[in-house]
Formats: sequence, structure tokens, C-alpha cells
Amino acid sequence: MSLLIILFIGANIGWLASIVLLVDRPADVLVNVGAGTLGAFLFGVMASSVSLLEGITPITLLVSAIGAALAVAAINLFTRRDALNGLGHR
Repeated sequence: MSLLIILFIGANIGWLASIVLLVDRPADVLVNVGAGTLGAFLFGVMASSVSLLEGITPITLLVSAIGAALAVAAINLFTRRDALNGLGHR
């Protein structure tokens, strides 16, 4: 159950990032949701003192949310930079 909660948090942060960043393309929304989910999972595993399947703490939830936000920010930093460079911006 804990694993599902962390994955849900990551997916929601990715989706909210798509709204805040005004992402139009469905593929980009899916990338943000995927990045948020992966970031939440990885950071949640690192922060958890026990298996995610056994239990979850508020600190694990917080670290998972931060990991999701960092993953989405990193993905958007690189993809938006590439898109702007393609348009002739530096």
C-alpha cells in the first residue's frame, strides 16, 4: 500500500507540473507524470529505513514529493532548453 501511495504522489506532482508549466502536448504530460512517479519512487526508496511494502513515514512522503518535483524540474529544464535552442534562442 505504501508503494501505491508514493507512486500516486509522484504522478500527481508530475500532472500538477504540467498544469503549472502550461504543457499542451499529451506526450509531454505523460513524460512529466512518468518523471514524477520515477523521482518519487527513487527518493522514497532512498529515504525509507524499511521496505516500502512494510511501512511509510511522513519523512518518506516528504522526500518522495521532493524527489518527484526535482525529477520533473530536471526533465523540463532539459526538454525546454532543447526546444528553445531549436527555435534559435540561446
